[in-house]
Amino acid sequence: MKDWSRAGHILTIPAILLLSGSIVWVGLNSAAMRTASSRAPEGEVGAPLMSLRPAWVGAQQQLEAPSLESMLRRVSLDPAALTAAGITSQQDVAALVGRVRTHLTEHGVSFAGAKADWLAAKVECESLERLARSGRASQEDLSDLATAQSQRSSCLSAFETALESFFDAGVGGLAAEMVNRLMAIRAHRGTEFRELPVQHLVESRTDRDLLVLREALAEERICAKWNENPSGGATTLLSNERGRAAVSEATSRLEGSLATVESYWSTAIEQ
Repeated sequence: MKDWSRAGHILTIPAILLLSGSIVWVGLNSAAMRTASSRAPEGEVGAPLMSLRPAWVGAQQQLEAPSLESMLRRVSLDPAALTAAGITSQQDVAALVGRVRTHLTEHGVSFAGAKADWLAAKVECESLERLARSGRASQEDLSDLATAQSQRSSCLSAFETALESFFDAGVGGLAAEMVNRLMAIRAHRGTEFRELPVQHLVESRTDRDLLVLREALAEERICAKWNENPSGGATTLLSNERGRAAVSEATSRLEGSLATVESYWSTAIEQ
Protein backbone atom coordinates (compact mmCIF):
# COMPACT_ATOMS: atom_id res chain seq x y z
CA MET A 1 0.00 0.00 0.00
CA LYS A 2 1.35 3.41 -0.95
CA ASP A 3 2.10 5.77 1.95
CA TRP A 4 3.45 9.22 2.64
CA SER A 5 5.74 10.01 5.53
CA ARG A 6 7.01 13.17 7.15
CA ALA A 7 9.01 13.58 10.33
CA GLY A 8 8.66 9.85 10.97
CA HIS A 9 4.82 9.78 10.75
CA ILE A 10 3.14 7.58 8.16
CA LEU A 11 -0.29 8.42 6.67
CA THR A 12 -2.00 5.66 4.74
CA ILE A 13 -4.71 6.35 2.15
CA PRO A 14 -7.54 5.08 4.44
CA ALA A 15 -6.30 7.33 7.23
CA ILE A 16 -6.26 10.32 4.93
CA LEU A 17 -9.81 9.59 3.77
CA LEU A 18 -11.01 9.23 7.36
CA LEU A 19 -9.37 12.52 8.37
CA SER A 20 -10.89 14.33 5.38
CA GLY A 21 -14.34 13.00 6.20
CA SER A 22 -14.06 14.22 9.78
CA ILE A 23 -13.11 17.71 8.64
CA VAL A 24 -16.08 17.86 6.27
CA TRP A 25 -18.43 16.64 9.01
CA VAL A 26 -17.24 19.30 11.45
CA GLY A 27 -17.59 22.00 8.79
CA LEU A 28 -21.13 21.00 7.90
CA ASN A 29 -22.20 20.93 11.54
CA SER A 30 -20.64 24.33 12.22
CA ALA A 31 -22.51 25.80 9.25
CA ALA A 32 -25.77 24.28 10.45
CA MET A 33 -25.32 25.77 13.91
CA ARG A 34 -24.59 29.21 12.40
CA THR A 35 -27.75 28.98 10.30
CA ALA A 36 -29.86 27.92 13.28
CA SER A 37 -28.42 30.70 15.41
CA SER A 38 -29.26 33.27 12.72
CA ARG A 39 -32.89 32.20 12.99
CA ALA A 40 -33.08 32.66 16.75
CA PRO A 41 -35.52 35.35 17.91
CA GLU A 42 -34.21 38.83 18.67
CA GLY A 43 -33.16 39.13 22.30
CA GLU A 44 -32.66 35.34 22.60
CA VAL A 45 -29.40 35.00 20.66
CA GLY A 46 -27.06 32.66 22.49
CA ALA A 47 -29.84 30.68 24.16
CA PRO A 48 -29.78 26.94 23.47
CA LEU A 49 -31.98 26.11 20.52
CA MET A 50 -33.38 23.14 22.39
CA SER A 51 -35.09 25.66 24.68
CA LEU A 52 -37.64 26.21 21.92
CA ARG A 53 -40.60 23.89 22.27
CA PRO A 54 -42.79 23.59 19.18
CA ALA A 55 -46.21 23.11 20.74
CA TRP A 56 -47.71 21.76 17.53
CA VAL A 57 -45.45 18.70 17.48
CA GLY A 58 -45.85 17.97 21.18
CA ALA A 59 -42.14 18.10 21.98
CA GLN A 60 -41.33 17.39 25.60
CA GLN A 61 -38.57 19.17 27.48
CA GLN A 62 -37.63 20.24 30.96
CA LEU A 63 -38.91 23.77 31.61
CA GLU A 64 -37.83 25.99 34.47
CA ALA A 65 -39.69 28.92 35.99
CA PRO A 66 -37.92 32.30 35.82
CA SER A 67 -36.42 33.80 38.96
CA LEU A 68 -38.59 35.94 41.23
CA GLU A 69 -36.41 39.02 40.72
CA SER A 70 -36.41 38.74 36.93
CA MET A 71 -40.19 38.34 36.86
CA LEU A 72 -40.75 41.36 39.11
CA ARG A 73 -38.56 43.49 36.87
CA ARG A 74 -40.16 42.13 33.73
CA VAL A 75 -43.63 43.27 34.77
CA SER A 76 -42.38 46.66 36.08
CA LEU A 77 -42.70 45.84 39.77
CA ASP A 78 -39.13 46.93 40.47
CA PRO A 79 -38.12 49.35 43.27
CA ALA A 80 -38.13 52.49 41.11
CA ALA A 81 -41.60 51.76 39.71
CA LEU A 82 -43.00 50.89 43.14
CA THR A 83 -41.54 54.03 44.69
CA ALA A 84 -42.78 56.32 41.93
CA ALA A 85 -46.24 54.75 42.21
CA GLY A 86 -46.37 55.29 45.97
CA ILE A 87 -45.70 51.77 47.32
CA THR A 88 -43.09 52.72 49.88
CA SER A 89 -43.96 50.90 53.12
CA GLN A 90 -42.15 47.69 54.04
CA GLN A 91 -45.46 45.90 54.58
CA ASP A 92 -46.80 46.80 51.13
CA VAL A 93 -43.55 45.94 49.36
CA ALA A 94 -43.22 42.59 51.15
CA ALA A 95 -46.85 41.71 50.46
CA LEU A 96 -46.52 42.53 46.77
CA VAL A 97 -43.35 40.46 46.39
CA GLY A 98 -44.99 37.63 48.32
CA ARG A 99 -48.00 37.56 46.00
CA VAL A 100 -45.77 37.34 42.93
CA ARG A 101 -43.72 34.59 44.60
CA THR A 102 -46.85 32.54 45.24
CA HIS A 103 -48.05 33.00 41.67
CA LEU A 104 -44.60 32.06 40.37
CA THR A 105 -44.59 28.88 42.43
CA GLU A 106 -47.97 27.88 41.05
CA HIS A 107 -47.63 29.06 37.44
CA GLY A 108 -43.93 29.59 36.73
CA VAL A 109 -43.41 26.41 34.70
CA SER A 110 -46.56 26.97 32.63
CA PHE A 111 -45.33 30.51 31.94
CA ALA A 112 -41.99 29.09 30.76
CA GLY A 113 -43.92 26.77 28.46
CA ALA A 114 -45.96 29.63 27.02
CA LYS A 115 -42.77 31.57 26.37
CA ALA A 116 -41.07 28.58 24.71
CA ASP A 117 -44.11 27.98 22.50
CA TRP A 118 -44.15 31.61 21.39
CA LEU A 119 -40.44 31.67 20.62
CA ALA A 120 -40.72 28.45 18.64
CA ALA A 121 -43.70 29.78 16.69
CA LYS A 122 -41.81 33.03 16.05
CA VAL A 123 -38.75 31.21 14.70
CA GLU A 124 -40.83 28.95 12.45
CA CYS A 125 -42.88 31.85 11.11
CA GLU A 126 -39.87 34.06 10.41
CA SER A 127 -38.17 31.22 8.56
CA LEU A 128 -41.17 30.76 6.28
CA GLU A 129 -41.51 34.52 5.80
CA ARG A 130 -37.91 34.73 4.61
CA LEU A 131 -38.59 31.86 2.22
CA ALA A 132 -41.67 33.64 0.87
CA ARG A 133 -39.75 36.89 0.35
CA SER A 134 -37.07 35.04 -1.55
CA GLY A 135 -39.61 33.97 -4.16
CA ARG A 136 -38.69 30.31 -3.75
CA ALA A 137 -41.70 29.28 -1.68
CA SER A 138 -44.00 26.59 -3.01
CA GLN A 139 -47.77 26.65 -2.59
CA GLU A 140 -47.36 24.26 0.30
CA ASP A 141 -44.82 26.62 1.89
CA LEU A 142 -47.24 29.54 1.55
CA SER A 143 -50.01 27.47 3.13
CA ASP A 144 -47.65 26.55 5.96
CA LEU A 145 -46.81 30.24 6.36
CA ALA A 146 -50.45 31.19 6.88
CA THR A 147 -50.76 28.45 9.51
CA ALA A 148 -47.51 29.53 11.17
CA GLN A 149 -48.62 33.18 11.32
CA SER A 150 -51.85 32.16 13.00
CA GLN A 151 -49.90 29.95 15.40
CA ARG A 152 -47.50 32.80 16.22
CA SER A 153 -50.38 35.17 16.98
CA SER A 154 -52.07 32.60 19.19
CA CYS A 155 -48.86 31.78 21.09
CA LEU A 156 -48.04 35.46 21.58
CA SER A 157 -51.50 36.09 23.01
CA ALA A 158 -51.11 33.17 25.42
CA PHE A 159 -47.65 34.38 26.47
CA GLU A 160 -48.83 37.96 27.07
CA THR A 161 -51.80 36.71 29.09
CA ALA A 162 -49.48 34.58 31.23
CA LEU A 163 -47.17 37.56 31.75
CA GLU A 164 -50.07 39.85 32.64
CA SER A 165 -51.17 37.41 35.32
CA PHE A 166 -47.98 38.07 37.30
CA PHE A 167 -48.59 41.80 37.26
CA ASP A 168 -52.20 41.30 38.30
CA ALA A 169 -51.14 39.01 41.14
CA GLY A 170 -48.62 41.54 42.41
CA VAL A 171 -50.92 44.57 42.44
CA GLY A 172 -53.87 42.73 43.96
CA GLY A 173 -54.98 44.59 47.09
CA LEU A 174 -53.25 47.89 46.26
CA ALA A 175 -55.15 51.17 46.13
CA ALA A 176 -56.57 51.99 42.70
CA GLU A 177 -54.40 55.08 42.19
CA MET A 178 -51.24 53.04 42.86
CA VAL A 179 -52.34 50.36 40.42
CA ASN A 180 -53.07 53.00 37.76
CA ARG A 181 -49.60 54.49 38.14
CA LEU A 182 -47.97 51.08 37.86
CA MET A 183 -50.07 50.27 34.79
CA ALA A 184 -48.98 53.52 33.15
CA ILE A 185 -45.31 52.85 33.93
CA ARG A 186 -45.52 49.33 32.56
CA ALA A 187 -47.30 50.45 29.41
CA HIS A 188 -44.78 53.23 28.66
CA ARG A 189 -41.84 50.92 29.34
CA GLY A 190 -43.14 48.72 26.57
CA THR A 191 -42.49 51.49 24.04
CA GLU A 192 -39.50 53.40 22.67
CA PHE A 193 -39.78 55.73 25.68
CA ARG A 194 -38.83 53.08 28.24
CA GLU A 195 -35.60 54.90 29.11
CA LEU A 196 -37.30 58.10 30.26
CA PRO A 197 -37.02 58.75 34.01
CA VAL A 198 -39.76 56.80 35.73
CA GLN A 199 -41.36 59.89 37.32
CA HIS A 200 -42.42 60.96 33.83
CA LEU A 201 -44.16 57.65 33.18
CA VAL A 202 -46.65 57.55 36.06
CA GLU A 203 -49.45 59.01 33.95
CA SER A 204 -50.94 57.92 30.67
CA ARG A 205 -49.27 60.10 28.01
CA THR A 206 -49.39 60.26 24.23
CA ASP A 207 -46.36 59.26 22.18
CA ARG A 208 -46.18 62.81 20.89
CA ASP A 209 -45.97 64.23 24.43
CA LEU A 210 -43.25 61.78 25.38
CA LEU A 211 -41.29 62.43 22.20
CA VAL A 212 -41.22 66.18 22.85
CA LEU A 213 -40.29 65.55 26.47
CA ARG A 214 -37.46 63.21 25.50
CA GLU A 215 -36.03 65.80 23.12
CA ALA A 216 -36.20 68.53 25.77
CA LEU A 217 -34.49 66.32 28.35
CA ALA A 218 -31.77 65.46 25.83
CA GLU A 219 -31.23 69.14 25.05
CA GLU A 220 -30.98 69.94 28.76
CA ARG A 221 -28.48 67.12 29.32
CA ILE A 222 -26.27 68.11 26.38
CA CYS A 223 -26.31 71.80 27.33
CA ALA A 224 -25.32 70.94 30.90
CA LYS A 225 -22.38 68.93 29.57
CA TRP A 226 -21.12 71.91 27.57
CA ASN A 227 -22.04 74.50 30.18
CA GLU A 228 -24.63 76.12 27.93
CA ASN A 229 -28.22 77.19 28.46
CA PRO A 230 -31.09 75.19 26.89
CA SER A 231 -33.45 76.97 24.52
CA GLY A 232 -36.36 78.88 25.97
CA GLY A 233 -38.81 76.35 24.59
CA ALA A 234 -37.09 73.42 26.27
CA THR A 235 -36.76 75.30 29.56
CA THR A 236 -40.45 76.19 29.62
CA LEU A 237 -41.55 72.70 28.67
CA LEU A 238 -39.44 71.05 31.38
CA SER A 239 -40.56 73.57 33.97
CA ASN A 240 -44.19 72.81 33.19
CA GLU A 241 -43.48 69.07 33.13
CA ARG A 242 -41.81 69.06 36.53
CA GLY A 243 -44.62 71.16 37.91
CA ARG A 244 -47.23 68.52 37.06
CA ALA A 245 -48.65 67.16 40.31
CA ALA A 246 -48.14 63.49 39.44
CA VAL A 247 -44.57 64.05 38.24
CA SER A 248 -43.66 66.27 41.19
CA GLU A 249 -45.03 63.78 43.72
CA ALA A 250 -43.28 60.84 42.05
CA THR A 251 -40.00 62.77 41.99
CA SER A 252 -40.32 63.56 45.68
CA ARG A 253 -40.98 59.92 46.54
CA LEU A 254 -37.99 58.77 44.50
CA GLU A 255 -35.67 61.29 46.11
CA GLY A 256 -36.82 60.45 49.62
CA SER A 257 -37.65 56.74 49.58
CA LEU A 258 -36.04 54.86 46.69
CA ALA A 259 -33.05 53.57 48.65
CA THR A 260 -35.32 52.33 51.43
CA VAL A 261 -37.71 50.62 49.03
CA GLU A 262 -34.77 48.93 47.29
CA SER A 263 -33.76 47.49 50.66
CA TYR A 264 -37.31 46.30 51.43
CA TRP A 265 -37.60 44.76 47.97
CA SER A 266 -34.31 42.88 48.14
CA THR A 267 -35.08 41.57 51.62
CA ALA A 268 -38.52 40.35 50.51
CA ILE A 269 -36.99 38.49 47.56
CA GLU A 270 -34.44 36.74 49.77
CA GLN A 271 -37.03 35.45 52.26
